[in-house]
Amino acid sequence: MSRGEFGSRRPRDQDDFGGGSEYDRLYKQVGNNVQQINNNVNVMQKMVKKLGTTEDAMQVQDRLQQTEKTTKSLAGETNSMLKQLAFLESDDPSEQKQRKVQVGRLRDNFMSALNNFQSIQREAAERERACVSRARAASNMENQGNFGPSDSKGISYDNRDQSTNIQIQQEDEVAVELIEERERAIRQLESDIMDVNEIFRDLGTMIHEQGEIVDNIESHVESAGSHVEDANVQLAKASEYQKASRRKMCCLLVILLVVGGIIGIIIWQTTK
Repeated sequence: MSRGEFGSRRPRDQDDFGGGSEYDRLYKQVGNNVQQINNNVNVMQKMVKKLGTTEDAMQVQDRLQQTEKTTKSLAGETNSMLKQLAFLESDDPSEQKQRKVQVGRLRDNFMSALNNFQSIQREAAERERACVSRARAASNMENQGNFGPSDSKGISYDNRDQSTNIQIQQEDEVAVELIEERERAIRQLESDIMDVNEIFRDLGTMIHEQGEIVDNIESHVESAGSHVEDANVQLAKASEYQKASRRKMCCLLVILLVVGGIIGIIIWQTTK
């Protein structure tokens, strides 16, 4: 099994950090993380199917736990980056609207990946519980066969030599240790499932808050457009007023010229 099957993080390319805007960098990284989560889920599904079968082994359980742990950490990181991405604003209203669509698509893909991840977490926990139940039942049956009616748990065995008793005790200790290890894995899975639930709640809050922000942006854009229209109307009215004022001035000037001409003629006639 390759290292990628352990759910290790994808090495970040230099392009993830160099060049482009912060929005472009985060957008690309979130998309890559979502893809990695889906890949890890596919790997986990293959390993979960082995739990409780003849292929079940500590190696499989260790790989499953490592992949699950890495995927949960990656989900938390992706959630944080997605929140940063959602609140990066653009001065261009059309670009801001396009970003809203892009982030919404990324968020939907992330939530889908989280759903798949949580489903495989629950399936793994159920299979682990079934394994623990079978192991405990087998251990109880073996103990009943090892002890006679008058024996107490932990007391010496009848008709068995000391070496056989020691071997049986060691096998019992190993069985108990394996059961306890699986129980710890179950508790960790349950805790991780709760953490994923927190991410879902966080995403719900982000959707609500981001929706309000987008509504405010659209409201401001509409308000600005309304103000521009009002300003155009006022400018048109001012232009009409200015034209009317010019016409009045021209008429007044003509009247003054006519009156001045008449007065001039009268004065010329009287002095002649």
